[in-house]
Amino acid sequence: MANRHSLLLATLALIWLQLATLAHAQEPSPAAQAEALKQQVIELNRELYNFEQKLLHPVDTQISIFLALAPETRFSLDSIELSLDSTLISSYLYQDKELSALRKGGIQRLYVGSLADGKHKLTARFNGQGANSRYFKRKKAMKFAKKQSAKFIQLIVTEDKRTGEPLFKVKQW
Repeated sequence: MANRHSLLLATLALIWLQLATLAHAQEPSPAAQAEALKQQVIELNRELYNFEQKLLHPVDTQISIFLALAPETRFSLDSIELSLDSTLISSYLYQDKELSALRKGGIQRLYVGSLADGKHKLTARFNGQGANSRYFKRKKAMKFAKKQSAKFIQLIVTEDKRTGEPLFKVKQW
């Protein structure tokens, strides 16, 4: 962690040095100088953002949770809430166009974060209207073990073909 902080400080020092050099450079046009400076700031901002993401969510501690709708489901999802180890980590209210995208095979990223290795519990609360115009509130809880690599979990909304009631499946990799 100390090396990462040193790298960040060194990067910021280089940025400052480049900005100071640009400020004293003799460019033919102030507009051209301002545009060049603007482009460098944008590029450096992008690099710092990527560096920050690597610091905040190293690959070996990362957990990602996704949502998909089975193509044949008629369940109309209104909202979802995710809790990890009894802490709310995400909630989402759905619009018609988002449901349409999910029905066409889209996958929504619900959460990306860092998680320590060990045993954990993910709870998802789904609210929505089923095929028979009945409103459903369902909860799916699962225990899983996080090991020394990234963890990916996909929640899949489907329905019971006989009753039309929503079912929720979980896929891990």
